[in-house]
Amino acid sequence: MEGKRAVIYARSAIFQEQGTNFALAEQIHQCRQYATGKGYTVVEELQEIGSGNNVDRAMLRLALEKAVTREFEVLVIHDFSRLARKPELLNTLLGLFEEVGVKVKSATEYVSLSAMMTVIQEEFVNLERRKIDGRKRQA
Repeated sequence: MEGKRAVIYARSAIFQEQGTNFALAEQIHQCRQYATGKGYTVVEELQEIGSGNNVDRAMLRLALEKAVTREFEVLVIHDFSRLARKPELLNTLLGLFEEVGVKVKSATEYVSLSAMMTVIQEEFVNLERRKIDGRKRQA
């Protein structure tokens, strides 16, 4: 049986004017090692310089387009912050990939995605409770 097709996505907010961008090169290296270890066939490496606080990134859009057309089954990232810095944006992106059947796997974070999202959702619930308690005290 042939391994799942994977795309590696790497992002750095730092532009290095001279030489190879070490941050991107190291991300790609670790992602490739992870993919090989899992038996995935890497069909493409996408890398870019840009903020993780928005989706206005050409390579991220390309990854989403390729996911929609089912050109791969697994998106391999170095860590979840490479996909997005904001929890709500990360949740949105993970949902978009999941909707089209693409699994997002981190090469360095060995926590289950569902467990991570549960923790994030619990924190939002706790924040809301604190807001409500504050309003009750003010009333």
